Amino acid sequence: MSDKFKFEKLPGEPIVVFTAFESYRMAQDAQLSVEATFEFFDALDEPTNYILNWLDLNPLDIEDVSVGAMAVALAENPIFKHPKMRKIIFVTTSEIFILAARGLDSDTYGHIKIDVFPTLDEALQYARQ
Repeated sequence: MSDKFKFEKLPGEPIVVFTAFESYRMAQDAQLSVEATFEFFDALDEPTNYILNWLDLNPLDIEDVSVGAMAVALAENPIFKHPKMRKIIFVTTSEIFILAARGLDSDTYGHIKIDVFPTLDEALQYARQ
């Protein structure tokens, strides 16, 4: 387990929750978390909804957004295109994060659709639909 993030597979449900802790820094930690996400999803038995809880994350800057977008969408093997990943859901109230999520649904980033909710409860309710 990392001191920067954790994964939780909800028992009996096709839902994984990634939580970034306050110590997580997008520009420094994105690649590490992408590698850990690959390992986690490769081990799953079924397609699963992926909730990324960013509520504890410190404010982002343009470098964070750029590094994060490249890590999840523009890499040779982009994690957000993993075959076992169904819905991708962000939990955040950060305007820059909401704009970044919308920006991933573009030609440049391969039209990655990300739903955004302000609370984990709303995200879980959506994932269960």
